[in-house]
Amino acid sequence: MAVVAAFWAAALVLGPDDALWAAPYQLVMLVAGYMFGTIGQQAFAEATEVRMRLANTDGLTGLLNRRGFEHAAEQARSAVDQTAESLAVMTFDLDDFKHVNDTLGHAAGDDVLRAVAAATREALPDAYAIGRLGGDEFVAAVPAASLERAVTLADRLDAHLTAVAAGSVGCAFYPGDGETVDELLITADERAYAVKHARAIRRRG
Repeated sequence: MAVVAAFWAAALVLGPDDALWAAPYQLVMLVAGYMFGTIGQQAFAEATEVRMRLANTDGLTGLLNRRGFEHAAEQARSAVDQTAESLAVMTFDLDDFKHVNDTLGHAAGDDVLRAVAAATREALPDAYAIGRLGGDEFVAAVPAASLERAVTLADRLDAHLTAVAAGSVGCAFYPGDGETVDELLITADERAYAVKHARAIRRRG
């Protein structure tokens, strides 16, 4: 804008006198062009931000999808490295969710998934990220100063889920249970499966 204005001023000063009548018109066009350019840039930036947000969001629950969660969790992991803090990753899925879809229909199943998302947000209000990886599989990354704190948060989440649908929560603590988000997810998945297996044994017994 400054370069164009300087060029216009020079042309006005050095140009012929009979061209002075066009100066106001040129000035208006210059300002209008700048304004429309600025508006266009802002609209493009906002549209790009919306597209990125939609690309990282699960359309059913409004939580992060897999890509969005992995990105947010990795950012959180890098941040805690700078502050010498810790975090926990929790994964969980719903017990017998297929039965809900088969007996009540997919619309009812979608309602359950949305209720689970709301319960997770309520149980973990300080979470770095909460996501739905697909189907009935959910995940969260939360601040946790110790393994005991991580377990407490997992228990709180389990209690909130009980009011909606039975779920099995597994928890992995960073850095003790893994150095990367993928390693933490694997460990949390294994522990969630162990919880589900133990519950199944108790029900059969």
